[in-house]
Amino acid sequence: AISLATGEPWLGHFDATRTRGLIISREDDEAEAHRRLVRLAVAKGVDVRELRGWLSINAIDPFTFSHEDYVDALRKGIERWKPGVIWMDSLSRVHGCDESSSQAMAQVIETWGGLCKEYGISIVMIHHFNKASADGGGSILNRMRGSSALGAAVRHAIGVTKLEVDDPNFQGGISQLEFEGNLPGTASSFSVGVRDGVVGLDKAVYMEYRGNARDELVGQVGRDLRRFLVASQPDPQTKANCLAAAKGPITTKITVFK
Repeated sequence: AISLATGEPWLGHFDATRTRGLIISREDDEAEAHRRLVRLAVAKGVDVRELRGWLSINAIDPFTFSHEDYVDALRKGIERWKPGVIWMDSLSRVHGCDESSSQAMAQVIETWGGLCKEYGISIVMIHHFNKASADGGGSILNRMRGSSALGAAVRHAIGVTKLEVDDPNFQGGISQLEFEGNLPGTASSFSVGVRDGVVGLDKAVYMEYRGNARDELVGQVGRDLRRFLVASQPDPQTKANCLAAAKGPITTKITVFK
């Protein structure tokens, strides 16, 4: 959201066109939502004042897709604010029905998709994996919690998994991001390793990985990514193993911060 609101590349690599955004927060109250936004902006080196007029947070007004009055109020908000992207945190707080029921979720999906088409916007849902599949393996769309209709409805999915690092010298956390699309012509799935911590007295290695990782190799790619992220200097053999674990075009970016 911050990258789109400022036009700065996401993760330092993926180009972002400056776009007005709206965050509908149902996990945090207004104060907490703004506090988290400020902390993220500061961490990215963004002056919070740059977000004025470009990114808005609504954690107060009630909203569920199953309530027509709330949907009408959202329409008025879209017409007034004119966002290009809306983030909803989270889907379980805004659908207002049994998410395991395909019939019940059909109304949610129809309204969700209808708003996107009517106003030419994107609506990003924060959702969760099934507990049994949270550790990875298989399609992101198939691992989503609830009705399979959800996986069929979304056009692009980003899966975020926290990785465990077996290294006592590593302080921090590592997240693996997986990307997937379900439209013809969209990019195949790929993974990105994100650095957040230190190794010894040095900052951790930051590795950026892009490629068409096959589902059966996602686990191996994740293990190789961890090797990059916890090493002060990635050895050639580990790099070669990571490259060999992917199918299709890939690029890597290795930086050691001292």
